[in-house]
Amino acid sequence: MKPAANLYSQHLWFERAGHRFAVSMNHLQEVLPLPELRPLPLMEPALSGLMLLRDDVLPVFDPASLVGSQSAQPATATVVIVLGLQGQPALGLLAEQVGKVVDLPRAVPLTTTTRLPAAFTGQSGLADGPRLLVVDAGSLAATMGLTKAVDACD
Repeated sequence: MKPAANLYSQHLWFERAGHRFAVSMNHLQEVLPLPELRPLPLMEPALSGLMLLRDDVLPVFDPASLVGSQSAQPATATVVIVLGLQGQPALGLLAEQVGKVVDLPRAVPLTTTTRLPAAFTGQSGLADGPRLLVVDAGSLAATMGLTKAVDACD
């Protein structure tokens, strides 16, 4: 008899500009106080800038921009969530608040339009809370041209 497939997986949830997001613990590298970012003019609005992490230069994205949030006064980010691919830091995401690690059921398709739908696995929710948009690190990296789509899938 086959063991039942685990329908839940661990994610870290966080907030950015009034939205709640989640990232898989499989891709989480670390959460750091927001470093100084080097802006890149004329780039995709979701790209907030570049950060130096030890000897690596990583792009840092604003997940609220990915869902088309254009608040007149966006909340100030205080941390960057560093995500990795194939065991190496690959990119950062801005956040104001980081929650805790939670078990989320499998994400369901998005019910909202997004500027970069490939960056999200879908949406999921906590039993006692709002929906979370689940960020897919590999798809975000591939969408932004950081890696080949084939390499992004682990």
